[in-house]
Amino acid sequence: MELSEAAGVLGVHYQTAYRWVRDGSLSAQKVGTRYEIHRLDLEKFQAARNTPIPPPSTTRVRDWNELSSRFYLHITQGSEGSARGQVARLVGGGVDIVEVMEYLMAPALIEIGNAWREGTLSVAVEHRAVRICERILDAVSVARRGRPRGKVLVTTPTGDEHQLASTMAAVALRSRHWLVEDLGAEVPLDDLAALAAIEKPDFIVISLANPGVIQVADQMRQLLVQNGFATLVGAPGCRLSSLLAQLGEGQLDADALG
Repeated sequence: MELSEAAGVLGVHYQTAYRWVRDGSLSAQKVGTRYEIHRLDLEKFQAARNTPIPPPSTTRVRDWNELSSRFYLHITQGSEGSARGQVARLVGGGVDIVEVMEYLMAPALIEIGNAWREGTLSVAVEHRAVRICERILDAVSVARRGRPRGKVLVTTPTGDEHQLASTMAAVALRSRHWLVEDLGAEVPLDDLAALAAIEKPDFIVISLANPGVIQVADQMRQLLVQNGFATLVGAPGCRLSSLLAQLGEGQLDADALG
């Protein structure tokens, strides 16, 4: 049969069928200026199109502790390529980026913080490891397709110079269809409130890595709530999944709402 007839059988436009012939998906023979399609080839092509594509296999992690220990070695030794490869394989295998941050990155970063406080790890090595994590997250953080659930501003409290905490919160929220503006570290409260008045976010997240500024973060939250901005504080030990759970139905607890 001619290509135009085959297109009708397939229920597509002639140009679509022609594109399949050109890229080799649909077998055809050119006779003069026309393309002829053998009925058997058409039936095979149609059967292949109607066969459901199985979902991609998902990587199953058997031992997060082992993976996190390996990740710790990579980032403390400055092996950024190896660290990137670990994350890329997990994310590429269908592992949720929130799981990657909670079970791969977070334990390694906690261990780094402990080693720094004990004096067994230098500030330079700690900073290098943190920057590696930030660059890896920048590479994998993309807004998911679909209508955004709402807008959120993310920052750290005054006195906490570690931007990674806000970066991790931003990546987690983007993975759940939130439109996120990550303001980085130490945005002054007045400036944050002024920007919030303009952007009108659904909520604000103050994320911190330094436990010494928890009181400052709580004071910021109280002032923001008083100004009408629903605000959450993510302190060390708080899981990203807990933050997402609070927002799972678009509802914040009474404390966040004031």
